[in-house]
Parts: sequence; C-alpha cells; structure tokens
Amino acid sequence: MYQYKDMSGKRKSVYAKDLSELRKQEKKINRDLEDNIDIEGSEITLNEQFDKYISLKRN
Repeated sequence: MYQYKDMSGKRKSVYAKDLSELRKQEKKINRDLEDNIDIEGSEITLNEQFDKYISLKRN
C-alpha cells in the first residue's frame, strides 16, 4: 500500500500485489504530481472541465 496527497490535498491510497509493481505506480504518481498533472482528471464531468477551461482563459 502507498499513500499520498493529491493536488487538492485529499489522501489517496494505491495497492499492488508485489513491491516492484507498487514502486512503479509510486514513481508514476510522483512524476505526475511534479508535472502538475491532475490524476483525478478522469473523474470530472464535461461541465466541470469546461468551467475550469473558462476560468483559465484570459480574454
């Protein structure tokens, strides 16, 4: 089991059958967090994504 906090501050857990698989997942998660990639992006709705896009658009 590997626990981490996502970009929004929520605590998440990842499970794997063996340690090597868990280490691979841990590296991917840490790389995504360093690159500011939203791991939870697959769980948001189209409307939420559109609102996020509009809030970031300047003109």
